[in-house]
Amino acid sequence: MFSKLLLGVATLAMLGAVDASHCNPSIETCVTCLDPTRSAATCSNTAFFYSGNQGDHCAGDTCTDAECCTVCTSVDNAVAPTVVTCWLVSNSQLTGNCNSGFWKDTAGAADACTTCASVTNAATVTCSSASDSVAATCNPGSWKNGDACTLCDSVTDGAAPTAVTCTAAGNSQLTGNCAAGKYKLAGTATTCPAIEECDSSRSQTTASVDGVSNNVCSACASGTFAVGNAACASPVTGKCAGNTVTSENVDCTGETTNTQNKGATVDRTDAATCCEAVTVTVTGKCTGNTGATGDVNCATQTANTHNKGATVDGTDAATCCEEPAACTSADTPYVGCTEANDGGGDDKDEESDVAPSPDKDEESDVAPSPEEGELSLGHKSGANLIASLLVVMAAVMIM
Repeated sequence: MFSKLLLGVATLAMLGAVDASHCNPSIETCVTCLDPTRSAATCSNTAFFYSGNQGDHCAGDTCTDAECCTVCTSVDNAVAPTVVTCWLVSNSQLTGNCNSGFWKDTAGAADACTTCASVTNAATVTCSSASDSVAATCNPGSWKNGDACTLCDSVTDGAAPTAVTCTAAGNSQLTGNCAAGKYKLAGTATTCPAIEECDSSRSQTTASVDGVSNNVCSACASGTFAVGNAACASPVTGKCAGNTVTSENVDCTGETTNTQNKGATVDRTDAATCCEAVTVTVTGKCTGNTGATGDVNCATQTANTHNKGATVDGTDAATCCEEPAACTSADTPYVGCTEANDGGGDDKDEESDVAPSPDKDEESDVAPSPEEGELSLGHKSGANLIASLLVVMAAVMIM
């Protein structure tokens, strides 16, 4: 009998553990957990956690929300529906994601939606951590440049406030008007050029509006054109550059070496004729400037008549002119250099440039006069000739 009682108690305890584990916001039947050492029950609805005491209820009693289950703490800035799970009041776990501009921070006991770090000039940002914020939209006056926001280019001579809008670099549109004396010219980017009066050869048809529009002048005659409000003229065509129709200008930028256009004074329409190598202009040197323009003339100076040369930066005589050096000491003697001057007289101890006379004891290159009774080389030649003639005469007489 006693053993059956123990078995019944154990069975009841097990039933209490099972029933209590299904406690949820709706009213359910709970049973007493007879074993106080057992762990607390859990709620079947994961949005709640079990907060009641298992020993407070007996079989057949009802267990309400307030008695058994408490709703989990919500996570702010979570995407709806903000479903969370928990087993304590302080450890809510977010099952979904956070709203845009927040990131899901799971480092603590409870999940949190933390604000993304700001991005310069961004109106809204997105991120997935504390360090990877990117721009979602930009503030007025900025454009989305990849993950960043870049300020629009300003419009010169815009009237304050010079607010602009843009979608990329180089296409700023002025939202207001231009400054006084300027007019608003539409284009890829707004510009504010100066208001132009009509040329005397053209009448004004519409007056300008300061800061808004330019003067409108009478149309040009057929076959002529005008740039802005200038005088009408015949169109320019067939030039390397400066043609009325700009598409007719020769483009030299794609050439390998000759990337410079010879300009509007040259009549041709092909790259071979119109393109040339880029001319390197030299300026600001003592000499050697392009076209000799700016070369310093030192010849008019009293003493400093020598120009220091093309390697020296200068545009005036004080910088560029110097006293000529001695010709013999210069690396390259130049016109105007002075003769070497040793600074002393003709010292007897110094070596003379004049070759010394040979000593009497030294052998002279001059042949000595023949001694008396000896024939010189010339005399010997004459004697030999006479002897030869005598031999010939003797032979003739014998014959």
